[in-house]
Amino acid sequence: WGDICEIVAGLKNGRTSPEEITVFASTGLAIQDAAAANIAYQKALREEIGEQVEMLNI
Repeated sequence: WGDICEIVAGLKNGRTSPEEITVFASTGLAIQDAAAANIAYQKALREEIGEQVEMLNI
């Protein structure tokens, strides 16, 4: 198993089947969350997948 950094970096695989359970321990630095979110966002842009949502309605 890998931690979120290893999975996002492609060093380890995430789930390999829908039957596997993901356990996420929310510890560490917030910058790690921001970095992982940026990687996922950049990949979605490159692959033209996902849906843009309004986060703030100011």
